[in-house]
Amino acid sequence: SATAPAMPPIQHTFVNSPRDRAFKPTDYGADPTGTIDCVGALRRTIEAMVESSSGSRDLGGAILDLAGGKYLISEGLHIPPGYDNLEIRDGTLLAANSFPREGTVLTIGDVHGVKGTANKNINVMSLTLDGGGRAARALGVFHCQYVNIGPSFMAYGFHQYGVQMNGTGGCYIHHSWMGEEAPFTPKSSAGAPNLTSSVISLEGSEHDCYVQDVIIWSGRIGLRSQNGANEIGLVLRVCIKDLQSGCIFSDS
Repeated sequence: SATAPAMPPIQHTFVNSPRDRAFKPTDYGADPTGTIDCVGALRRTIEAMVESSSGSRDLGGAILDLAGGKYLISEGLHIPPGYDNLEIRDGTLLAANSFPREGTVLTIGDVHGVKGTANKNINVMSLTLDGGGRAARALGVFHCQYVNIGPSFMAYGFHQYGVQMNGTGGCYIHHSWMGEEAPFTPKSSAGAPNLTSSVISLEGSEHDCYVQDVIIWSGRIGLRSQNGANEIGLVLRVCIKDLQSGCIFSDS
């Protein structure tokens, strides 16, 4: 019988190489040691990244690449609405002692936007957000679509939210670690601390969000979900005595 002809190898063509799409804060004057305020340099890096698309929403897989550095910031950073297909990864953002108490370490999207329209196809991975015990939120994601958080995402040192999401559809939070207190915080002999945060908050019109393989070690509420379309997999509470409520599901 006749033998089917061999299929040619699959070839992929990229407009830009990954190296072309990586934007590193050190190239814009940032100090990667965590000792000097780098908020200006990081904002310049973000500006260069979003302007690289020459007016298109699609950033072509652009990467805000922290390259293993630790960056001190006195104010929050913002990925503005209107840009899609990008990553933030591989380093630490640390809130300085002067960081505003109501500030957010990293915001993606538009707090006042329309559901699912701000940003699309966002990837946050191998990233640590340290609120320094001052920031209200570590990560806020608002009115986006298709957002991946993890693996190796860590957030701590906040007093309101570790991850706050509202108006976003198609989100995946996985293989991450979060807690209101910093890891290895000494325990007080006076008993449990006065914890105030909702570590993961899936609010309002936040829908089709899947949370899986997340460790939460401290907070007032571990996870709050207000939409029945969200799905919760394994959320492990490491220190139950430091987590006053586990998961809360409600419609308000």
